[in-house]
Amino acid sequence: MQATLTPSISWSFTDSDAGDSQSAYQVVVKEGTTIVHNTGKVASGSTSVAIPAGKLAPDKTYNYTVQTWDTSDTASPLSTVQYFKTTKAPVPTQTAPLGTVGTPGGASLTPTLTWDYFDADAHVQKSFQVRIKNTGGTIVHDSGVVTSANKSYTVPASVLNAGTTYYWELQVTDSTNMQSGFIGSQYFITNYPPPALIPVRPVHTVRTITKPIFEATIGNDVENDDQHFVIQVAEDEAFTMNVQERSTKTAVTGWEIKTASGTYVAMPASGAPSTYEGGSVKYKWQTDLIEGKTYYWRMTAIDGATNTRGPYHDIRSIRVGNVLQFRAKNPVTTSAPAERIVLTVQSTIANDGSVPASLKVEVSNNALDASPTWEDVTSKVNTGNYHNFTNKAKTAANWAVSYRVTIEANDSLGPIEVQGLGISFD
Repeated sequence: MQATLTPSISWSFTDSDAGDSQSAYQVVVKEGTTIVHNTGKVASGSTSVAIPAGKLAPDKTYNYTVQTWDTSDTASPLSTVQYFKTTKAPVPTQTAPLGTVGTPGGASLTPTLTWDYFDADAHVQKSFQVRIKNTGGTIVHDSGVVTSANKSYTVPASVLNAGTTYYWELQVTDSTNMQSGFIGSQYFITNYPPPALIPVRPVHTVRTITKPIFEATIGNDVENDDQHFVIQVAEDEAFTMNVQERSTKTAVTGWEIKTASGTYVAMPASGAPSTYEGGSVKYKWQTDLIEGKTYYWRMTAIDGATNTRGPYHDIRSIRVGNVLQFRAKNPVTTSAPAERIVLTVQSTIANDGSVPASLKVEVSNNALDASPTWEDVTSKVNTGNYHNFTNKAKTAANWAVSYRVTIEANDSLGPIEVQGLGISFD
């Protein structure tokens, strides 16, 4: 078994005449009866010759004969026929990008070309070489021989032009230096990535609920490709600490898109069609973020044809926790159910934002119950009027009066404070 396509054939020279030596030789190599290489009569005392490249093919059985001449130019009989077989060539299979000249696959301007490798003789990949050509067959990039067992190659920047069709071919070499030859003409077209999204909400530095909604305006893809979307949330502005990522390519739960006219629909698994350009995409975070923490977020679009990510929009931050709620530490026990109550709350509640901050005040006259009855007295607090309790039942041993205050920041960024609270009941 020959693990090379340029093996050396050797022989020994003997002659019955003492002191005689070889003056010439001829080697003939055949596949079956077909001559694939004939050295012709070569004037030389050498007893070996290498078969030139391009004569043999992998996984073939060949035979050869040798004839020599002595110093008197007397020819020897032909040697007995000897046989050898070349090993199988490695077989690479291109996996991405794939396509024909009529329907090329999509790729970025720096695509990663990938392939599978197989060798019937279990020889590992030693090296590879990638060539990229334009549709006219001109080589626009040649990787050269890369000594590596990797089954991928990333095309350097500034090699390819956007919106252009190319094809790529590949040659691999195994550990015995057996080559596959350049195979494949897989076509791809380079594509412009989608433009950056324009963030809509949450407003930068806003306080949010623990499952906030993130929204951004969809940009116009030059080729009108479908678009997928990615959002990243991290605990630092450099996006190195506890980065969480959600993508519509892996799960569409929580994602919605809307047209420019304002109609929301669930995010299609295939991506947002170009008809939604100028509309928006929104995602409701599906797990609770930690209250009291500041998070940073950014979104980007993914080209549906090439899987290339566009640029991220400007980084925005949020402060998780937009609800402030407190109640009386110790309810006031009463011998009978309280009939009415009046509360005064001294507070500063911001009124900026599209949904200003809100104040809600509730009271209970059975505050020791496992599940107290809370009655909304916000309007009475705002007008300074008494509230008449409607509850007349309890499960605890005693009646007790308490209050609780809930402030939701919503979209407000202004100051929110509670300076004091007064209560009177009978």
